[in-house]
Amino acid sequence: MKEQILYRTSSYEPALVNPYKCERCQATQEWIVQEVRGVWRCRRCSSDSLHTQNLTHRSLTIRHHKLDLRYPLTNEQARAASEIKDSLSRGRHVFLHAVTGAGKTEMVFEAILDALNRNERIAFAIPRIEIVLQLYRRLTAAFPYTVIKAIYGQCHDDEDASIVVTTIQQLAHYVAEFDFILIDETDAFPLTIDELLWIWAIRSLTKKGKIVFMSATTHPSLMPRMMSLQMTKISVTRRFHDHNLDLPALVHVVNLEKAIAQRVLPKKVIRCLRKWVDDSHRVFVFVPTKTILPLVLHSIQKEFPNAEGIHASSNDRQSVLKRFDRGDFSVLVTTTLLERGVTFPRLDCLVLFADHPVFSKETLIQISGRVGRSLDTPHGDIVFVASSKTRAMVESIHEIEKWNRP
Repeated sequence: MKEQILYRTSSYEPALVNPYKCERCQATQEWIVQEVRGVWRCRRCSSDSLHTQNLTHRSLTIRHHKLDLRYPLTNEQARAASEIKDSLSRGRHVFLHAVTGAGKTEMVFEAILDALNRNERIAFAIPRIEIVLQLYRRLTAAFPYTVIKAIYGQCHDDEDASIVVTTIQQLAHYVAEFDFILIDETDAFPLTIDELLWIWAIRSLTKKGKIVFMSATTHPSLMPRMMSLQMTKISVTRRFHDHNLDLPALVHVVNLEKAIAQRVLPKKVIRCLRKWVDDSHRVFVFVPTKTILPLVLHSIQKEFPNAEGIHASSNDRQSVLKRFDRGDFSVLVTTTLLERGVTFPRLDCLVLFADHPVFSKETLIQISGRVGRSLDTPHGDIVFVASSKTRAMVESIHEIEKWNRP
């Protein structure tokens, strides 16, 4: 059967009508310049290292799409999935607020299938590159007949893709391109600090396009955006396997900073790590900064020589995560880079210097949500190690207890 091509037309009005407005970020400063392609850019966008694409709508091959779920949705997931579809069909934007491990991605699959069958183009945007490939694999398994492409770093091929899985920064290249945008971990860095990312996200949506926010936690900066979009909030309070969220344990260590500076791992920490490794579990050890990471890693390697570490500036992040996933080593020291969006079975988490300001209530909740995410191991251990108890530590535990209440 001959393929049908859908030629998409843009509803976007180019900035050429306003030569004092940046096509990319909508800035109106006086230093707007015209590029060779006839597009107006501010100096920041003209010099940006991000790949530049033509701001045009592309054609899309009309295909048959099928959703292939490995497991049926739980009653709670099915209820949320139905409410998401219903809200979107009524022209409403949606905020899916679900506990960590609830299966948020699976809950939006039916809405994605509906959009695909309407020949709509979809973007699944994520704040961090580490999650893009993992989500790409999940989507390709769920939609085996759909062209899905991952856009990140230097990978820019989105030709004829019905679904584009991308970092949020890559939305800068699109104008009125997507009929449906899902933004996972909406309250994560850098979305909480960079207004430009939101400008790009909204600008990449078609005039009648819909947007879905997804997260287990909320940030104060998110509330005004939800109100301006008049979003429908849909809540899910149980994990997909219906087990309670695990509560963190607090471990007090005197002079923790001094011990790590001397490359000495406190005995309480060694006992935790040893128990988990002997039980054939994987372990995340979270530290607050990349500066302290080498000191902690060196201390841990005295007990566990194969331990490795990564942070946002590590060039080998993807290869390290692949080796960790394969089970080549058991202990991975990391920053908040891996606080959310990643799933590994049989995982336990330890937070060193949990009293550091970088570990906010939301961050500690997300870290706690890394454990117990599989049917085979619905529970895991979370340990906060600190020299003092902070409000964020206490509030994160109270929040998890609240989710666990029937």
